[in-house]
Amino acid sequence: QDERAEAAGDPAAREGRHGGPPAGVEEMITLKVDNIPFETSSDQVRAIFAEFGEVCDVYIPRRDGRSGGYAFVRFRNQVEADAAIERGQDLPVGNRRISVQLAQNPRNKGERRGGFDRSHAPRGRQGGFGAGRGRGQHREPYQPRE
Repeated sequence: QDERAEAAGDPAAREGRHGGPPAGVEEMITLKVDNIPFETSSDQVRAIFAEFGEVCDVYIPRRDGRSGGYAFVRFRNQVEADAAIERGQDLPVGNRRISVQLAQNPRNKGERRGGFDRSHAPRGRQGGFGAGRGRGQHREPYQPRE
């Protein structure tokens, strides 16, 4: 039944599952955790930070199925997030010591991921191979140097 509710787009059915941010993400405090071992799972990160308070969300960015060695952990409570920053600093995880700090640019709910925002690019320089120039039709012909 949960799967059908999730398929129907019920956000409450998605909370705590892969595929979307938890409800109320705008009010959460996001921490960036650096230097986690590549094989660390989000459940393991959640267990480590549960010592400091209620962990609402854990996200480990991956490329080609491999962890980037860092994670984002979200708390609802500032006191708990501060405790995680203070007491989680230099904490041993696997064969490494982690670093914890407040995330600089936490992603807001509904914010676009990745890509290049062409709205700020100078006209005629919008990326790609000849974008904005009609695939080379407006180029000056090649003139060899004399």
